[in-house]
Amino acid sequence: MNQTDRRVRKTKQAIHASLEHLLQSTSSLEQISVTQICDQADIGRKTFYSHYADKYALMDDFLTDYLDELRITCTNVTDPHDVAKKTAIWVAFFWEHRRFFRLLFADQGPYQFRQKLFDFTYEQFIEKLELPPSAAVRFICHGIDGLINDLVTSQTEPDQTALVQEITRLLQLNLDSLQS
Repeated sequence: MNQTDRRVRKTKQAIHASLEHLLQSTSSLEQISVTQICDQADIGRKTFYSHYADKYALMDDFLTDYLDELRITCTNVTDPHDVAKKTAIWVAFFWEHRRFFRLLFADQGPYQFRQKLFDFTYEQFIEKLELPPSAAVRFICHGIDGLINDLVTSQTEPDQTALVQEITRLLQLNLDSLQS
């Protein structure tokens, strides 16, 4: 059983590495075919389809891995209300993975990345900060989406310290008004 699990993990890692490599040499998920993914991963199409329904399911799995990494990192912050620390983590995370996220923000195909990012951000506010669902929280989440877009599409490296301070100040003002 463990050997099968290990083979499945290795195959999925090869598929993920293949997609990541192909994304670096193209401007859109739409330009990548399942055949290209399989060729790059050195697997057959049947193997690919035994793991994923299509390239969008693969992309979901890939994005889930990234967001899980971010979620776990934020969970390790001892004070769940430490907005500055979490903001610093988010800025560093998206800057580190900007190449991948830049492609997702630029892709206008059917893959619903922005909705998935919004849902993730919304969940962080509602569950982790225990805020009631509201138009104000959705507004903040859409603003965060825009800031992440600006960060990953920037041609120059931002002053992350100044950016974190500015975002923290804006978030704190909005969160204080929501919690009072």
